[in-house]
Amino acid sequence: LFYSDILFVAKAGYEIIAPGDNASIELLGDHGYDDRVESMHGIFYGFGPAFHENMQAEPFHTVDIYPLMSYILKLKERKTNGSIDNAKHILRDHVNNDLFDEINLLLLKTTTYATSWGFITVGCVLFVILISIVYITVAFRHSRQLIYAEPQFPIRYRLLSNDEESKNNFFPDASDNEEIE
Repeated sequence: LFYSDILFVAKAGYEIIAPGDNASIELLGDHGYDDRVESMHGIFYGFGPAFHENMQAEPFHTVDIYPLMSYILKLKERKTNGSIDNAKHILRDHVNNDLFDEINLLLLKTTTYATSWGFITVGCVLFVILISIVYITVAFRHSRQLIYAEPQFPIRYRLLSNDEESKNNFFPDASDNEEIE
C-alpha cells in the first residue's frame, strides 16, 4: 500500500503555514507560481535600436524570448517551443498589415517628434475650434428665426385728414378725432 504526499494549492495572496512554523516572521518571496495569475507574470523591458519606443505590448510567453533574441542578434536559432512570431510585434522592422497596428505605429512615430505638451496644446486648440464652430452654427440658425415680441402698450392709430378741404394734413380737424384700434 502506497500513500502519496498531500499537496495544498493556496490562492494568490495566501500563504500556507505548517504547525510549528513561526507565523510572526514575514517571509518575502514565499509563494508558488501560477501563470494564470496576472500579478505573477514576468515583465519584459526592451530598449535599443531593435525595439519600438514607448510601446506597451501585449504579453507573450517567456519561451518566445530566446527566438526573439536570436533574431535580433542574427544568431542561428535552435529548435525550441517558442516562436519569433509571438513576439515580433515589438520590433521596429516588423511589418504588420493590421490597420490597428499601423495606426499605433504612426502614433508612435508622431510622439517621438512632439512632446506631450505639444499634444495637449494641439488638443486644446482643436477643442476650441470645435466649440467655436458649434457656437457659430447655433447662433446663425437662431438668428434666422423671427422672434415676435408683444408690445407692452396698445397701438392706436389716428386718422389724419387727407382731403383737400383740410388746412393741414398733419394735424387733424375736430371732425377727424376718431381713433382706430
